[in-house]
Amino acid sequence: MVIVDILCIGSTLADVTAWPVDTVELAHKHVLGSKTSIGPGGCATNVSWGLASLGKSVSLLSRVGNDAPARLVRELLNERGVDTSLMRIDNQTPTGITIVMVEETGERRFLYTPGANAEICADDLNGIQLSDYRLLHISDTFLLTGLEGEPLTSLLAEAQSKGVLTSMDTVWDPSGRWMEQLVPYLPHLDIFLVSEEEARHLLPGMDPNRIVTRFLELGAGTVLLKRGEKGSLAAAGNERLVIPAEKVEPRDTTGAGDAYAAGFLAATLEGRNLAEAARAATRLATHSIAALGATSGIRRFADTRELFP
Repeated sequence: MVIVDILCIGSTLADVTAWPVDTVELAHKHVLGSKTSIGPGGCATNVSWGLASLGKSVSLLSRVGNDAPARLVRELLNERGVDTSLMRIDNQTPTGITIVMVEETGERRFLYTPGANAEICADDLNGIQLSDYRLLHISDTFLLTGLEGEPLTSLLAEAQSKGVLTSMDTVWDPSGRWMEQLVPYLPHLDIFLVSEEEARHLLPGMDPNRIVTRFLELGAGTVLLKRGEKGSLAAAGNERLVIPAEKVEPRDTTGAGDAYAAGFLAATLEGRNLAEAARAATRLATHSIAALGATSGIRRFADTRELFP
């Protein structure tokens, strides 16, 4: 039996990215940009792309429409080395699309249409043999409404019972429930990644050190607090590490958190310690924000190995 490194579950989108976009000028009928790109998007897809670029075997479970955007994204993912055989085809709902408007500073605004991503459900997990994987990664947690609660909790618990590492990366919660959804998952997570912006909604009023400590108290094994230009805070047990951001002129911050996740997971599977894995994650995120688009800054295996400590 061939063991696959990682199973990623979450969203697949087609990203249409435009740069530079002055959001003030959007009030006019015509806004001139100098570059536009079309490529893969969605958190689970971005993480899968990064992992495959780092030489890891990765399968992606997501839902797309039976349409041209899905065929384009799938072709690009397969070329990168991502296994898309678990991608569910929805004949009633189109593939999700995000229009990404990137300002000259690298900050971005999203116009997000979830499409088939909103239809992911517990039935999509049928036939998954968790023992075929070394690590299970869940992206887009708060957008997976068809899996929330018992289906996702049971999946994570089963993975751990089989000796499979588990990880999760959140996303903005449009329902506003935040911790109500998250708490049942935390005891079943070996690795929990969260942006500081999201964490301040999950745990209002807490400083970064108290945030990571609280997530550990609630059951997570390792916590990574992604802080953008402030770097990241990594925590496990009594260990607290401040990992500074690396200097770079940002072109587009889209997908930086997903690149961080991919770098950390890849390094962890290689047996790197917490500090080494967090530094590898930071390096991959740095390369991500230096290029336009969520995945174009993540180079192929031969080029990305230099990012690891």
